[in-house]
Amino acid sequence: MQKWVLSILSIFILASLSAQKIEKDDLKVGVVLSGGGAKGLAHIGALKVIEEAGIRIDYIGGTSMGAIVGGMYAAGYSADELEQIVPKLGFDQYLEDAIPRKLLPFDKKLANDKYVFKLPIKDKNILIPGGINKGYNVMNKIARYTEHVNSIQDFNKLPIPFVCIATNLVNGEQVTLRKGYLPVALRASSAYPTLLTPVEIEDKILVDGGIVNNFPVDEVLEMGADIIIGVDVSSNKLKLKDELNSLPAMIDQMISFQMINDETQAKKEKTAIYIRPEVMNYSVTDFVHYDSIIQIGVEAAEWQLEALKKIAAQQKENKNKIKASYPRDEFFTVEAIHISGNENYSSAYIKEKLQLRLGKRINADDFYNGIDRLSATNHFRSIEHQISNGKTGKIIDIHLSENRVKSYLQLGVHYDPLFKSGVLLNITTRTLLFKNDQLSTDFVIGGKFRYNLNYFIDNGVNASLGLQSNYQTFNFNTEFIDSGSTFSDIMNNLNLDYDEYNNRLYIQAVYRDNFAVGMGGQHKRIKATNENFTEQSHTELFVNSDYISPCIFISYDGLNERYFPTRGFLFDGKAHWYLWSDDVYYDFKPFVSGQVKIKYTLPLTKHFTAQIGSEAAISLGSNDNPFLDYHLGGDNDTYQGQFVPFYGYEFGSFGNTDYLKTSLKLQYEVYPKHYLSAIGNIARVGKDVLFENGLFYDTKQGYALQYGIKTIAGPISLTYAFTPDIKNDFWSLKIGYWF
Repeated sequence: MQKWVLSILSIFILASLSAQKIEKDDLKVGVVLSGGGAKGLAHIGALKVIEEAGIRIDYIGGTSMGAIVGGMYAAGYSADELEQIVPKLGFDQYLEDAIPRKLLPFDKKLANDKYVFKLPIKDKNILIPGGINKGYNVMNKIARYTEHVNSIQDFNKLPIPFVCIATNLVNGEQVTLRKGYLPVALRASSAYPTLLTPVEIEDKILVDGGIVNNFPVDEVLEMGADIIIGVDVSSNKLKLKDELNSLPAMIDQMISFQMINDETQAKKEKTAIYIRPEVMNYSVTDFVHYDSIIQIGVEAAEWQLEALKKIAAQQKENKNKIKASYPRDEFFTVEAIHISGNENYSSAYIKEKLQLRLGKRINADDFYNGIDRLSATNHFRSIEHQISNGKTGKIIDIHLSENRVKSYLQLGVHYDPLFKSGVLLNITTRTLLFKNDQLSTDFVIGGKFRYNLNYFIDNGVNASLGLQSNYQTFNFNTEFIDSGSTFSDIMNNLNLDYDEYNNRLYIQAVYRDNFAVGMGGQHKRIKATNENFTEQSHTELFVNSDYISPCIFISYDGLNERYFPTRGFLFDGKAHWYLWSDDVYYDFKPFVSGQVKIKYTLPLTKHFTAQIGSEAAISLGSNDNPFLDYHLGGDNDTYQGQFVPFYGYEFGSFGNTDYLKTSLKLQYEVYPKHYLSAIGNIARVGKDVLFENGLFYDTKQGYALQYGIKTIAGPISLTYAFTPDIKNDFWSLKIGYWF
């Protein structure tokens, strides 16, 4: 009996050993990808060679950029596909939150072009922001490319089981991410400190995993890998003192501290194959060189090609790997929309931003443009979505986490010849009285104090209510030499101190965040004094009056940029019916004044752009007040009120009740973000420019050469302008965003 028992046990042991031998013959291979910012794109090149060797990757893990590459590979993409996807993800704009301007809310198209940076305010305290931006632009694109696995919450169930690492900023501990919404996990693992804002998951505040574990070998071994292939793009030595001259360099140095310690060295020794691309000449932000960095990854892995082939020979063929496919622009019908997590913003508001409605046929581009549009409101910390099949179309689930910060202090700087230097302080507060309202107040401190207050209740395509109040003041000294200005009827030279107040209550509807139409009522107050009225330099009060006018407006802003646009269309039309005034200086009579501006910008070549602009203003009725006329001259980009830029002439040096103006601007990008422009404009002013003496009677012309630079603090431009009419020329320098 005992012999039978021993025989049976022997059979089981032999069977067990045999099974282990079979399992060992089919090696389970894990791949580990380190963090390294843009240098991590070399992982794609290494993966291409690993595939070429015939290796089946059973597990993959990474940190930071290694997590992004590894996560998308785990979702089913091949290395060749990833190489094609990289330029579409826009990693070169990863640190800019460069959501296309056309997708920004209508009010933010101008607001985003005023402020250099902003500081959150919470509990009456000004805080240091967790990062320069949120990286939404790239993450939303990653969400699109991983849409086919968005319903998978357990990363072990991805086509290739996956793990990534983040750091809990609360206690400095490692957080191993094996479950959740894949795009959010990738965003958390790559939240480069100070450059990208942290990600909140449950009670954790997560930042870049490279701080605690930039090479997660042990975590991939725990998943079941028999051997590890490691690809490491992190620094293997510390930078010298002179090399620590930028924020990315300093952060890279901090992450390098833990990469050169004994524990990390031990991780490298656990790899069967260790691949180290030579990318030290690139910085963590050199995404523009993605093609060169990928090739370096290929070259580094090719040194290990024979060793990789030996590993592949010990694996069975994998016939079950799910392959991803590029997101297609196929149309689908929206069967159901489920929205959760919204407290202060209604579902109707969110659907309008997403431009979703039941039964609507949309494509992938439309849907992800809606996600970008919702992100651009800055109302939400995270936006998760899932698209699943229904009976008659797609079911869309949107889960939101609202931004807990409701107030911000924003700052800007500017200089121009008219308003001189100014520092802009802005305080913006949301949900002050209603769920979807916003109060924004600008104060300009400097050579000329100004303010601009906007309170707006945003109801999307439905009628929204706004209240605006602003004040501007400036001084200009102009000689009216052959100018045809209605000011010249009073005297030949003005040294004018000008103050203007505007208060407007209006209703407005916005469509697709580019088109706005509205109506309201406006109160305008103008106070102007001339210091040159008498030889004794006594001041005469030209005007000190109030005006009431109903108004209508219609605007379309489709420019891709405000200051150096390369494509797009702009239309701005408004009309005021001046009904009442307490003016005692001029004989006031009710009249209507309408103004239209059109700009069309089109690219002629990759770096060469043409912009054609036309403007017109027409008055109906009698107006004898020159301060309600339109006055042309100067090169400031934007004015409120009655002053219109015109290159070649001094500010406000010619004008009348009506005007026609046409301009042509040819812009060439000499270097990235450096622009050389040639500008020409022609105009005519009068009482009835459409029918009096012909369109080309007594026209004014002016020309300019301009060199502009796009900087993080706003545009800088130097302009030389001249006119052959009176043989005058001018130089002007402008620094910073206009406000």
